[in-house]
Amino acid sequence: VVAVGLNATYQKVLTFQKFREGEVNRADSIEICVGGKGQNFGKACHHVFPGSIQVVHFLGGSTGKFISDHLEKRGVGQIVEWVPDDTRTCTTLLCQTTNSTTEIIDPSSAVSSQAVLNLWKRLEPELRVVDGVAICGTYPPGVSADFYRQIAEAKRQHPFLLLMDSFKGVEPALETQQVDVLKINREELLALMKSDSLEQAASNCLLKYDIRYLAITDGPKVAHLFIKDAQSSVPVVHYMYRIPEISNVINPIGAGDTASAIFFAHLLQGVDARSAWKKGLAAASASCLQLDLATFSDADAKDIESKIIEEKITS
Repeated sequence: VVAVGLNATYQKVLTFQKFREGEVNRADSIEICVGGKGQNFGKACHHVFPGSIQVVHFLGGSTGKFISDHLEKRGVGQIVEWVPDDTRTCTTLLCQTTNSTTEIIDPSSAVSSQAVLNLWKRLEPELRVVDGVAICGTYPPGVSADFYRQIAEAKRQHPFLLLMDSFKGVEPALETQQVDVLKINREELLALMKSDSLEQAASNCLLKYDIRYLAITDGPKVAHLFIKDAQSSVPVVHYMYRIPEISNVINPIGAGDTASAIFFAHLLQGVDARSAWKKGLAAASASCLQLDLATFSDADAKDIESKIIEEKITS
């Protein structure tokens, strides 16, 4: 599996007993880790299927070296294009009193056209041999939506399962009708399809872009899976998932990326989409119990999975 995560982050997680906006706040603890949607995807995927993943990213400076070293120590494969500027920093502020999370994300430095070309030249041969590709998140200045479109177009030469976990600038890739799985949240889907109805937006999205599976997160307690079934009298089947409340949340950042990774990894192993999505949702909830991003206990995930309720929605 290749995870294309062009916007990596050096993640600082600061924990406060009580965070007060507009005041001087002194953190009780700090955790330095790797962030970014593709990087989180890679960590989670490697957790369940070690050695199965390569993360594709631009890295630079001391923050980029930390990310590269951290992923290497975990055994996560990488395709790196080194650039002059430091990889951006993302600071997460966790308030234990209100159980709230605030993120402060540095702007990404622009990458040169030569760096983009270099990374594509290294990625393109991998697209001829992989079983699956995940396009994760946004891209930095200097990269265009054409990069994602080229990945989708590569499927015409060598078929692979293609997941897109992204919202901004995704239309050119979707319009190739080569994306198999789209995973976004409810608000993103409604904005993408310019609709107020979840069911209508999902149906239009699946049929317009010829997507097989549309996985939607909708807050911490509910998620959805829409499956296109051309053989059925009902072309789009809708399942809703009720997720048990997690009372002792530590850090929710990266949970959505964990859901994507575990869902996709199990799809590639031949697990049916409904079961695979349930496993992804369970792992996502379990990851909220850890300070590090996209990290979870198998026991926690298994326990949560047993409590998720699936319901087929009929219109």
